[in-house]
Amino acid sequence: MTGLLALFLGLLLGLMLTRRLRPLLLERLRALPILVLCLLASLLLPVFNRFWPALLWTDTRALLLTLQTLPVLFALLFIAINCLPGHWFTAVAKSVRWYHRFSLLIIAAGLIANSTVLLSNAGYWPIPGSYLSDISNPVTVEGIRNQALLLKRLIGPETVLPGWGQVWRSDLLTSLHLSPFPYISPGEVLVAAGLFLSGFTQFFTTKAKAAAKVCLHPKRVDSEPLSR
Repeated sequence: MTGLLALFLGLLLGLMLTRRLRPLLLERLRALPILVLCLLASLLLPVFNRFWPALLWTDTRALLLTLQTLPVLFALLFIAINCLPGHWFTAVAKSVRWYHRFSLLIIAAGLIANSTVLLSNAGYWPIPGSYLSDISNPVTVEGIRNQALLLKRLIGPETVLPGWGQVWRSDLLTSLHLSPFPYISPGEVLVAAGLFLSGFTQFFTTKAKAAAKVCLHPKRVDSEPLSR
């Protein structure tokens, strides 16, 4: 939800500044259907957790890790296609500028960071012990210590990359109803920042199109003399 809000705010800011609707179609980005696959893959984990939880919570967590990684792989494929030279795909390349690629690379960095943390911690997000200070019910505190929170585990000696877990507190997450959990990871912040920039830079324009139109459609000059 945080990433979607960031993308929406980027598009909204660009729309307010330029008052142009066409960039909302994201025409500068290639292979948009891959994002549909990414969305469908991200729905598999809650579906399996709802109907077939025993397949997820095995000793190896193999299916859990696979379902967590699959949408990231689709997203990275989409980013890679858009960062490659345009003439590799079409004769007339779409205008994917450096600032588009830069925003996509920020997203890729955040996704890789998040996936590395999850894969290194058996699919769990490391969370700080300070979270327990916000809870007054001792039964709830004990439940959290025994991994009652879905896909979250308190940071301990065995935690890998604890600094890249959901350790940054942001009360906006709960006040805006983006998440019931008031912590976010550095990787999630990178993804949100990249999505904001990606949405906003869709409205950036250059003079290249105008120059191309002049070259492709020069004014015709009649070479025949006028008849008298």
